[in-house]
Amino acid sequence: MSEHSVVSQQCVWIPLIGFDREKPDKGVGELISRMGFIPEAVSVFLFHADIVHLHDGVDHIRHLPPDNCAYYGSPRNEERERQNWTNLDLKCLVEHLNKAGVKPLLGIMGVSTNSARHKEWYSDHRELLTRIINPAGVATYSLHVLKRFSDGTYYEDFFADKVCEVLSDYGFSGLHVADNFCPPPQSGISTLDYSVDMTNQFLIDTDISLPEKLMKEIHCDSDEAIIHRRDYIWYNLRQQWIEFYVKRWNGFWKKICNRIHEIGKTVAVNNAWCSEPFEAVYRYGVDYKGLVEAGVDCLIPETLPNGCHMNDRTDHPVWRYHQYMTMSMFMNIYTPKATYKCLLGVKDVTEEWDVLHHAAPLLERDVYTLSSFFRKNDKGELERCMDGFMVCLGDGIHKDEWQWLKERFDIAFKEIPQEVLAPTVLWSDTAMNALLPEYISSRRFTPHKYCYELAKRGAIMVTAARVEDIHSLHGPLFIPNFDLMSPKEQIGVAEYKGGVVICTASAMKGFQPEAVGVTPDLYFVDPWAKYKESVFVFGMKDIDKEAIINSLNIPDNSPEFPCAPMYMQDPITFRGDMVFTKVSEGFLQALAYIVSISSNIQFKAKKASCLAMRMKDGRYRLHIVNDDLHRYIGAEITAPKAIKRIDVVSKYPVLPPKRIGADTFIGRVTPGGLSIFDVWLEGE
Repeated sequence: MSEHSVVSQQCVWIPLIGFDREKPDKGVGELISRMGFIPEAVSVFLFHADIVHLHDGVDHIRHLPPDNCAYYGSPRNEERERQNWTNLDLKCLVEHLNKAGVKPLLGIMGVSTNSARHKEWYSDHRELLTRIINPAGVATYSLHVLKRFSDGTYYEDFFADKVCEVLSDYGFSGLHVADNFCPPPQSGISTLDYSVDMTNQFLIDTDISLPEKLMKEIHCDSDEAIIHRRDYIWYNLRQQWIEFYVKRWNGFWKKICNRIHEIGKTVAVNNAWCSEPFEAVYRYGVDYKGLVEAGVDCLIPETLPNGCHMNDRTDHPVWRYHQYMTMSMFMNIYTPKATYKCLLGVKDVTEEWDVLHHAAPLLERDVYTLSSFFRKNDKGELERCMDGFMVCLGDGIHKDEWQWLKERFDIAFKEIPQEVLAPTVLWSDTAMNALLPEYISSRRFTPHKYCYELAKRGAIMVTAARVEDIHSLHGPLFIPNFDLMSPKEQIGVAEYKGGVVICTASAMKGFQPEAVGVTPDLYFVDPWAKYKESVFVFGMKDIDKEAIINSLNIPDNSPEFPCAPMYMQDPITFRGDMVFTKVSEGFLQALAYIVSISSNIQFKAKKASCLAMRMKDGRYRLHIVNDDLHRYIGAEITAPKAIKRIDVVSKYPVLPPKRIGADTFIGRVTPGGLSIFDVWLEGE
């Protein structure tokens, strides 16, 4: 792959303040010069959707409001004060991006600032705002694009017409949307939106009737009436409510995409508040497969663990690194036909976090990690889960800083391995669909939850495959929630001869692997949890059962749910994790141990996690990961046989690794970072 082809896959999200109104080309030439490459696309982040709502053509001058000129109307970035842009300035900017060979996208959110920076279009259409009442009874407002105008017409029909006008008049190549256009506000559908409008849409769509008392309030939007409807629907009709939202979002995007495609433009959509496929369905009513089938051209996973963590103002922020990273793999394997641009959290002046300048090793780790998630296609070949990055945000980055990023892009995208020496996660759409009622009733682990919890314990898996392609696979498999697969899929797994198979299953309903023709080499149940998860393994004869027993014997007296699982309160912001039933630490450690020893070729690491990949020329590429955010580490890496040669691939360490005996070396890693080594073994 050529250098140009590597970097040209990248896109950049830049607020208008990142350009220069005073220059004839509005700063496009300077941007390209700084970057040192021509990106595939630039999303011009105009933030406020009033760029669409208030559009009245470009044949006369109109001054843009402050929150189009800068994200949330910010007064400045690192380089300049906010400038007063006009619609004609914006048109000129778009023209110059097109001339430079860059696809310009219209970037917007659906956020309302309650007319704090300009008189919002929403102020005359308050019926489109959703009133979110949190458990404390406090109400907030935000645009809800699935709602209807007072006359009963749908906002989506109005928006489809207006956005096509904007895209055409300015010359944008497509639309890029984030917060509140998809998904709805971050509170999620457990609290959103039980207004008269949305409730009636739900009742008409499902042909459901509410109890008489609630029907008497069906035309009332008082806080009390909304709370009554919310409590009844969420605790009695939860699955139907979720499925209704899925249907509405799919219908919304089908309308929008059809109209935009008719004029030759594209649609890119951020994922649902940093959530993987199941979480997106349950918390936000957003089904990624449905969006792609509706016509969305590009999905953008919000893989921003470091910016979110650094800017988390709670007393005890949680570093959701493995959680957010693993998300991109699950999105891709669930919906492999989409294009994916992972959001790369570089910096955000408005939100006041900057990973590039304040925690560069974490940013470097993002680049190397996100580029190393793979999907196995129907031929068993590895393909990257992501097609490139969407740099967030690209304003105020200097030439040397772009060079720093570019060097790491080149390393990350240069090669695809022949094989990953870790289990392949096997995905089933059937199991995904069956999980919704199971999760509502029990809060059992999702496949994503299993994978990121195992990654935190050193058992990193970066490859996924679809169950219908099992005939083309070889090597170890990890299959979470085996009991939710179809009988045909279960039999296909039972007949797999390509390597070790590691499965989890609920032991609550009497499931036994022998029923589908599996005689396990190892079987155990969580001894410390009320909800009983089980693990069974076959195709692995040499198992240190004592290590398993020792892990399972670790006492875990952490509390269980204080009420029935379905009545546990769901989080009201994306920073809150989904609620899961208790799974004991010892159970997870035992499972992580099995995953880590499942490969025929094993590299072992002390003080760090190690992901090993075999490259096409026979060498081994090692990703050595340091989860300590404060200290450098010297990880002790032991190979399965004598080492012939070691090359440092990453920019750090600078010095050659220290050798300890024939098969062991010390790999230095930055705080919170990732170092890459290529290792040649004797006799290979």
